[in-house]
Amino acid sequence: MPSLQSAADFRQLFELYRSEYTPGSEGLIPLTPGFSGARVFTLVAPAGNFLLKEWPVNAMSPERWHVICHLLRQTAARQNTPLALPVPSKQGECSVWLGPHLYHLEPLLTGTPATYPLSEARVLAAARTLSLWHVSAANYVPGDIDRGILGPPRHEISASLRRRRQVLLASQAPGKWEDLAARVFQRGDFELIGLLARLQRCFQDWSDRLMHELQQSLQNLLPVQPVWRDLWRDHLLFVGEDVTGLIDPGACAADSVLTDITRLFGSLLQNQTSAWQTALQEYERWRPLSPSERQLLPTFDLGNLLLSAQRCFESLLRASDPLHPTATLAPRLRERLLEYLTRLEQYREFRREWFASN
Repeated sequence: MPSLQSAADFRQLFELYRSEYTPGSEGLIPLTPGFSGARVFTLVAPAGNFLLKEWPVNAMSPERWHVICHLLRQTAARQNTPLALPVPSKQGECSVWLGPHLYHLEPLLTGTPATYPLSEARVLAAARTLSLWHVSAANYVPGDIDRGILGPPRHEISASLRRRRQVLLASQAPGKWEDLAARVFQRGDFELIGLLARLQRCFQDWSDRLMHELQQSLQNLLPVQPVWRDLWRDHLLFVGEDVTGLIDPGACAADSVLTDITRLFGSLLQNQTSAWQTALQEYERWRPLSPSERQLLPTFDLGNLLLSAQRCFESLLRASDPLHPTATLAPRLRERLLEYLTRLEQYREFRREWFASN
């Protein structure tokens, strides 16, 4: 792997930070890589426990990360959402370069990721944390470097809905599924063949419905503001019943709050309609949804679920090659895909209950 392979690299990186952030004798301890491809390390320094993130080449620009850091500082200052604010370098920057990679250093927050199923107290805490962060982010004041990356808050068509329509159109292109099936059969993996069959059935059940709803949704202007965007239960840390961390903000973008609500609640609550209602009631104590937002919530959820399942399957197909760089992610990708497929296969009842109660 490039960079951080020698003692010289190690010293060179931490010379860019004040001495109290230099790791002790244990050095850098690698963690399991995330789906983004980033490498992550923990370290113990005189100033405390920290996390060092190495972005994949070209995955994050310093300008975009600077804007995200500006958002984090503003939202952390307004209310008590536990965020890991990046440690400034000696030059006052929130990231540093070493070779082809961008790095940032941040405090290591306490807590462990949420797991399914959650207690009601954790459901309420998760909904409250997300709502309060959205309220704070809605007051985001862009800096000079922002240039529309995150702000200002405005009303427009949701970027994620436009993107999902494009992805769904691409999935319906002639030969798309035949090409995918050929790649799977060439691999000769019977489990993948079975997963592809399940995925195809889900698309047969839901793709036309989703396309219709997306076409209708693109007529609606929604409040758009900074959101976390890639928000899964792994990004919420708990100690007991309390949220102690909202982590991994690298995908932050300007979009509807429904992007975060449906992705987080879907991963936390699956198809438990009553738990969704409980979580939404708590969320709306601080950030009520408009009638248009409430109407479009099922479309956001279905779009995220169906197209995430497709993307996850394609990632798993690549990772199932033991020589592929992402091969170590295959077990976690398989687990994530099974969650998506199970939800989709039971989704008709969830939707029926949702529309009956709203």
